[in-house]
Amino acid sequence: MNAKVLLAVSIVVAVVVGGACAAYVSAQRAQQAQAAAEAEAAKADAAAAEAKKADREAAAEAERARAAEAKRKEADAQAEKARLDRDAAEEDAKAAAENRKAKEADAARAKSEADAARAKRDEARALADAAREERERAAKVADAEAAKAQAEADKLAAEKLKADKVVAEAKLQELRRMDLEAFARDLAERERDVAEREQALQPEKTIADLSWAGGDEDSVIDDSGNVTKKAKVVYLPENDRTLPAATRQLAKASRLAAESLESESSRARAEAVAMLEPLYVAALREDRMVDADFYRKTLRSMYPDWELSLSSTNAPSWK
Repeated sequence: MNAKVLLAVSIVVAVVVGGACAAYVSAQRAQQAQAAAEAEAAKADAAAAEAKKADREAAAEAERARAAEAKRKEADAQAEKARLDRDAAEEDAKAAAENRKAKEADAARAKSEADAARAKRDEARALADAAREERERAAKVADAEAAKAQAEADKLAAEKLKADKVVAEAKLQELRRMDLEAFARDLAERERDVAEREQALQPEKTIADLSWAGGDEDSVIDDSGNVTKKAKVVYLPENDRTLPAATRQLAKASRLAAESLESESSRARAEAVAMLEPLYVAALREDRMVDADFYRKTLRSMYPDWELSLSSTNAPSWK
C-alpha cells in the first residue's frame, strides 16, 4: 500500500510538477510574447514618433522654404527698390550737380556783387567818416563859439545884474535922499516956526547984532569999546546959546541929517558911476550900442549933470 501510495503520490507529484512546469513554461512564453508585443508596440510608437518628427521636420523645412522664398522675394523687392533708389539717387545727384553748378554760378555772381557792394560800402563809410569828422569839427567849433557866446552872454548878464543892482541901490539912495530932504524940510519948517516964536519974544536988536561993525570979517566991539576984527565963522543955530535947547537940538539934527544925506548921496553916486561908466565904455568899444545907450540913459536919469570922467585915451567920443 505504501508503494502504491508512494506511487500514487509520486504520480500526483509528477503530475503536479508537470502541470506546474507546463504552467511555468506557458507563463514564460506568455511573458515573452507580451514582451515581444510590447517591443513591437514600442517600435511602432517609435516609428510613429519618428514619422511625426519627420512630418514636423518636413513642415518646418516647408516653412523654412516658404520663409526663404518670402525672404528671396523681399530681397528681390529690396534689390529692385535699391535699384530704383540708386537710379533716383543718380538722378538726384545729377540734379544736385546741376544745382551746385548753378549755385556756384550764383555764389560767384553774389560774391562779385558783394565785393562791389563792399567796395561801395567802404567808400560810403569813408565818406561818412569824413563827414562825421567834419561834422564833429564843426560841432566843436560851434560848441566853442556857443561857449564863447554863452560866456559873453553870462558876462553881459552879470554886468547887467551888477548894473541893475547899482541902479536899484542908487534909486534906493535917491528915495532915501528924498526922504531925508523931506525930513530936512520938515525940520527947517519947524526950526523957522520955533525961530519966529523966539524972535517974537526977543528984542529986535541983540547985543551981538549991535556989536557987528561990518566988513568981510566980523568986527566986534570989545569991552574997552575998541573995534576988533574976528574971523568970520559960519553961523550954526545949534551953537547959538540965545536959542532954546530944543531949537538947538533940532538944528543940529537937521545939520547932521543933511550932512549924512550929502555923504550917502556922494558915496552912492561914486559907486554907481564907478560901476556903470566902465560898462558904458566897454559897450561902446564892442559896438553894443543898445547896451551903451542903456548905461548912458541910466546915468543921465540918475544924475542929469553927469559927464564922462574917464581920461581921453580911454573915453569914447560919444558921451
